Amino acid sequence: MKKDTLLFIAYHQNKESVSESAVDKLRKLLIDIRVVRVIIDVTDYENACKSIDNVLEQEHPDIIFAEGAACFYTHQLVGYNRICLNPQLMISSLVSPSEVEKFKELELKQFSYDRKKDKEKHTYCFGLLSETCDEESKRKFLMMYYPNTIPVCETDETFSIRDAISVYVHGIKYSTSLENGVSFTDYGRTLLKADYVFFRGIEEYEIPSDVSSIEERAFFGMEELRKVTFPRYMRLLGQSAFESCIRLKEIELPLGLKTVPEYCFCGCSSLEKVKLPDTIYAIREKAFAGTSLKEIEIPDSVQYISPTAFDPGVKLSASASRIVEWMKSSIDSFIEKNIIGD
Repeated sequence: MKKDTLLFIAYHQNKESVSESAVDKLRKLLIDIRVVRVIIDVTDYENACKSIDNVLEQEHPDIIFAEGAACFYTHQLVGYNRICLNPQLMISSLVSPSEVEKFKELELKQFSYDRKKDKEKHTYCFGLLSETCDEESKRKFLMMYYPNTIPVCETDETFSIRDAISVYVHGIKYSTSLENGVSFTDYGRTLLKADYVFFRGIEEYEIPSDVSSIEERAFFGMEELRKVTFPRYMRLLGQSAFESCIRLKEIELPLGLKTVPEYCFCGCSSLEKVKLPDTIYAIREKAFAGTSLKEIEIPDSVQYISPTAFDPGVKLSASASRIVEWMKSSIDSFIEKNIIGD
């Protein structure tokens, strides 16, 4: 089975040698990825571009990875998925005095390239920015590539840059797209998973308008998430999709949604307000258990509510006859499952 290829663009400056350790670490980290390398002199623009073009033609990489000054060249390689670690995009300070003006002009033009190939091939430029990344490069990169850029805290004991590279590489490999740590498939119509490494720290998230379904446990345990906005006509939520999002305060579920599945918002302890659309017909087991709901308005479209859907004491605002129908439906279901056939 052919392995995917990651091209590592390493660099030297003023003829300094490049350590093999970075390549060795990548190969140990990404055992199911073929890692190749090209070394460029970032102060020699023409030869650097020529070297990169030659290796692209020879290797046809699936992913390109670079760090520091090599990102000046890498982020412009449209049509390839590329990862830039601590990009150093203002490199005129590295060159000889005679080259400064030339590189300042190149710096001004570096963001003006045509991005059509990225759109056509569904490729992206991802940024990993740690505390060592210079503020000017960080600002420009965030402006250009948000939301594909994430901050990385190098002193965080639960997460390292190595972990980030691994998750990004595998996210690119196995998903149609990866934005802000959220992976999608089926041409962006299905939201697969928000990766904790990248998504944590995000307080508000608007689900893209093309999304029609969210998979099981997609946002499970995203503790910083306070607000989520759904596409208006999204149709499917997976079981436990937002379980244990403890800071989520209120939600308005989209038109077209027919079921609130098991454990969907269970354990969202700050959740105080929920608006259900008039397309909902079922609210399943523990869907809103463990929340701060005091009252919820139930649309007439609802045909079934599990006895465990809400915590005891939550007021269901609906007609008495409708509540009796729901309870009868729940009891009949219980009898059928637990008594009939014994």
